[in-house]
Amino acid sequence: KSSAASDVYKRQRSYNEEVANVVDGSEYNCGWLNEAGGVNFQMGYDLTEVLANKGCKNIAYLAQAPGSEIGDDRVRGIEAACEDYGINIVTSYRGADYAAGASDILATRGAELDGFVSNSNGDIGIAAINMAGYTDSIQYAQVDAPSASDTENYFEMGNLAATTSGNNVYVVQMFMQLFNAISGADRLFNEGDRIIPMIPSFLVTDSKGWTYSNQYIGGDNPGLVP
Repeated sequence: KSSAASDVYKRQRSYNEEVANVVDGSEYNCGWLNEAGGVNFQMGYDLTEVLANKGCKNIAYLAQAPGSEIGDDRVRGIEAACEDYGINIVTSYRGADYAAGASDILATRGAELDGFVSNSNGDIGIAAINMAGYTDSIQYAQVDAPSASDTENYFEMGNLAATTSGNNVYVVQMFMQLFNAISGADRLFNEGDRIIPMIPSFLVTDSKGWTYSNQYIGGDNPGLVP
């Protein structure tokens, strides 16, 4: 591959050089999962837009360390939404220790915030907000859901404003890739490249939506990762 083409492949979520060295020449290589094309930018934008629609004017965000393409794209989306809606970014944390980042932000600037966006999953951010006593004052939006057993409760508490669902159904994409390879139809790859489009996520903004999402997307069927 040319260096440019190689860079495109390396930006795919499923790409791994060690695996690529083994499978690139195989007729059974079904391709790489594509997360380019603005998926992550839109995710950051949409989550922040939910906060804007709830009246938030001063927010913080958590994201991966600079240099992570996924994190950088989501931050660009967050910042674009803030610009469009006149939202002030009070502070931010970019790194691997989301728990420490959330705690530090809340300890030093929590009283200034009415919104918080996070690229983390799990209960780290929402639990930190509630433990710090900001349940009634900070609206929270995060990529991927908190723990399945608690997400509905967080929505009911009123301060989990949004999370995403749908984009983690990798088993569906695996089936699409295998069908494509076996049939020889080559109808699912982008312009002849062995890169399959990412199934986009969708927003969940209330407990009823989460119940439906968990019923039809999550749980034991399908599995979350290959």
